[in-house]
Amino acid sequence: MRPGETTQPPGVSIVVPVRNAMSTIGPCLDALLGQEYDGPREVHVIDNGSNDDTPRRLQSYGDAIRVSVETTPGASAARNRGILDSSHELIAFLDADCIARPDWLQQLVRAHLAHPEATLVGGRICPRPSDAPIAHWARTILDQEAAVELYDPPYVITANAFARRTDLVRIGLFHPDFLRSQDAEFSFRAGLRHGATFHYAADAVVEHVNIETLGQLWGKALEHGTGAAQLWREYQADLDLSIRGRLADLRPYAGALRASATLLWDTLRGRPRQDADHDRFFDALFLLGKQVGFIWGSLRGGWR
Repeated sequence: MRPGETTQPPGVSIVVPVRNAMSTIGPCLDALLGQEYDGPREVHVIDNGSNDDTPRRLQSYGDAIRVSVETTPGASAARNRGILDSSHELIAFLDADCIARPDWLQQLVRAHLAHPEATLVGGRICPRPSDAPIAHWARTILDQEAAVELYDPPYVITANAFARRTDLVRIGLFHPDFLRSQDAEFSFRAGLRHGATFHYAADAVVEHVNIETLGQLWGKALEHGTGAAQLWREYQADLDLSIRGRLADLRPYAGALRASATLLWDTLRGRPRQDADHDRFFDALFLLGKQVGFIWGSLRGGWR
């Protein structure tokens, strides 16, 4: 390379699975098309059976984005289609309810180049601004830093992730039978069975549209619980897990009961509720919902 010359940034395919996301897909795509990235890139949206106005909204972007249709249900199948049909070796994943900050892709690529040993890179996921207390609390559900750096085994949340296509194919792509917890399943398989390593990119930031109601919190908890049951069945030998032990764990019930009783008592005596009070209650309710979902998923899938 001659003095003064610079290397062009590598090409990246941005894979966005979408289903019935009319309320969020516009801001998501606008942010992706406005990325401050000088390298070649494509925005590849995979429609996974939308029956609202999402297809029409995608069509309005014309050649600015690439659109594919995946008829097999589930984000796993949609992401796999995006991986296999991508134009570039480097793949960035984003969910349709996320808005990437202008330097998001630049920061992901920078983290990848600085840590080429990392098989999977996960960026920071922040909540979109909201007045709902639950939306602020829900940041804990998508805590990428904890998932990558604290949990054992670690995993990368695909709402904001980055990898090489060759690694994704080598590991076996996303499991199409997992309609929930696909990213955790892939990460477990990658780390436990293929020696993958992980890196957290704190400066690669997206904002996620979080849940805002108790009904949404409960539904999300049930989803996480049923996904966890399927995950435990698949990896109990690798991690020495016990489904029966998890089913017998009474802590979620006790925690939910204590938090509910405290919140009710404080309300009856007129004590102003603080953010910490809400968070403790939401924590307990979410753990209870996960336990209920885990029980249901275990019974439906068998206790083996």
